[in-house]
Amino acid sequence: AGQVHAIGKGILLAEIQQCSDITYRVYDWDRTDDYGNSRELHLEEAIQATKMDAPVAYHRADPRVQQELLFQCPYFTTNKLMVSGAVRRDLSGIDSFLVYMCVEGTALLSVMGHTAMVRKGETVLIPATADEVCIHGVSATLLEVSADSRSLAMSAAS
Repeated sequence: AGQVHAIGKGILLAEIQQCSDITYRVYDWDRTDDYGNSRELHLEEAIQATKMDAPVAYHRADPRVQQELLFQCPYFTTNKLMVSGAVRRDLSGIDSFLVYMCVEGTALLSVMGHTAMVRKGETVLIPATADEVCIHGVSATLLEVSADSRSLAMSAAS
């Protein structure tokens, strides 16, 4: 919120935020709706909402890092996981569901007797009742999002 941003062809975007149902459109690339009408722009509202001194949300991580905290606030925590092999995430210390978004490669997630394969661009929801999740990946990169401000521990799966 408050940061001007745009999405283009070929971009995989994970926008994790508190729900607001507000979009201020500054420019719409001359696109039209199904009836040929230009969509409404919100220039004054966008100027008022823009945080000019906000840090840039661009991030390039060291590829050797296995787990990296990307963002933490009172509403949610986002970790970047680079998984090659099997890891176990202990969920007993948090009170939240988890969302795993695969942004590179593929991974197999096992939780509560169920397994799911996720590929680049796919998302899996892990219920808050789960005590652990096992992830097996080969050069997989996942974003791990929880509605808890605490970080999770990662250990080798047995």
